[in-house]
Amino acid sequence: LIRCPECRFERQIDENAIPANAAMATCPHCQYRFRFRNPDGTPVADETPAAAPAPQTAPAEIGEHTSE
Repeated sequence: LIRCPECRFERQIDENAIPANAAMATCPHCQYRFRFRNPDGTPVADETPAAAPAPQTAPAEIGEHTSE
């Protein structure tokens, strides 16, 4: 599985179809060029940070009313 770090487009590619010396890819969706394989042949780790958790909101005080 190769995933574009820019737009997150991903595609499953047969490893045998990728030349052994290939390390860069161009995303067919956004045209971003990125490294998908390190010089030692290992896959590049996905460095995209995980989504931040939703902010917590404090519950409203019971009995708190505003009057006009």
